[in-house]
Amino acid sequence: MLTKNQIDELIAAIENDPNVLRSAQNQANAWIHPDGKNLDVNCCAATLSYELIDIVKLPLKRESEALTLSCILQTQYGMNRVNDLSAVQPGDIGVVNYHKPPHLLDDLPDDGLFPDGDCSQTGREFAAENLGPCPPGQDPNNIHHIYLVMKTGVEACNPDVMLIADNHGAPHNRSYLNRGQSPTLYFLRAGDA
Repeated sequence: MLTKNQIDELIAAIENDPNVLRSAQNQANAWIHPDGKNLDVNCCAATLSYELIDIVKLPLKRESEALTLSCILQTQYGMNRVNDLSAVQPGDIGVVNYHKPPHLLDDLPDDGLFPDGDCSQTGREFAAENLGPCPPGQDPNNIHHIYLVMKTGVEACNPDVMLIADNHGAPHNRSYLNRGQSPTLYFLRAGDA
């Protein structure tokens, strides 16, 4: 079980020492890109995996796919899915997904539809219930991201803007809506145990 206290410890570690996040990013880059090219690309799940392994001491295997990590955190570590994006809290893990895993959607048309990483649904079931377009200019076959929410409400006029930690440098602001980035689909929340 991954608890809220463990997530709070991770946030405190990142806030108190910039090297904590940098170390996880460097390990993720070395694993995903051993050739040293395209650094920071496709390293979000690996970065979060290393944070959870190194700081929280979670007995987790490093993971390279955002949706797989989301499912693992839900099914093996008791994180709960929060679909109401406006209910975001510090410590939540944001999941973005417009990725179409071919093994789930082989027989669906290539029209920007996407499964949401819900471990209890097949991609076909999700698509049947939630048809929706990919954001303009985005490749529907390669949009997925996972990140740690450190603070919420960082902009008074834009309550959807949060401070997050991910594979892109120092903690930075991100909206959970579609403000030039892929929108967040859901959050994962640790229990209080």
